[in-house]
Amino acid sequence: MDVEHGVVGAESKERRPAPRWWRLAIGGIVPALTVATCLWIIWSFVPPSGSVPAFVLGEWALLVLGGIWSVLVAVGLVRYGWHRLVLVAPVIVVLTAALVAFSVPERFGWWMSKDDLLRAAVACVDPPESDHIGLYEVLWVDRVGERGCRFHTSGGFLDLVGVAYLPGMQPYIGDVRHDGDIGYRHLEGDWYSFTQRF
Repeated sequence: MDVEHGVVGAESKERRPAPRWWRLAIGGIVPALTVATCLWIIWSFVPPSGSVPAFVLGEWALLVLGGIWSVLVAVGLVRYGWHRLVLVAPVIVVLTAALVAFSVPERFGWWMSKDDLLRAAVACVDPPESDHIGLYEVLWVDRVGERGCRFHTSGGFLDLVGVAYLPGMQPYIGDVRHDGDIGYRHLEGDWYSFTQRF
């Protein structure tokens, strides 16, 4: 009987309940910071070609959070056993990756901005400094031909990026081939996103 009690006592000591600080950290603080970071990453994909600097900053923050999460999981598994709270942050990251993989942020940005861009394409003039058209921060505007208009947006890191209204034109569709070249990707109708290698 004493041996049995000793075994039960050893098991209960190994599987003691997780303390409040650990549950709060793994189930509250880390997931909240993960949500904030993932929202930042999602927002970095709203511009037509994404915002490379914002994405890199978000990825670094996610790596730091991943390290903190790993330490908390290791401590939890060793001291308190398995707990489903450890899944909260990874599920948030996986959902974010799925949204980005299916271009949901970019499509949302386009959907929210296309009517304003169409109105601006008629005049095709530079907006006031740091002005937004829809959800896009437009840095400057170029006239293309007689009716076309190219909106240069923020976010391309070294390359120039944006959206272009090219009615009746057949731009090159594909990746940029050399410096100064512009590669277009069709969005809808006469609208394209573009990247111009710097």
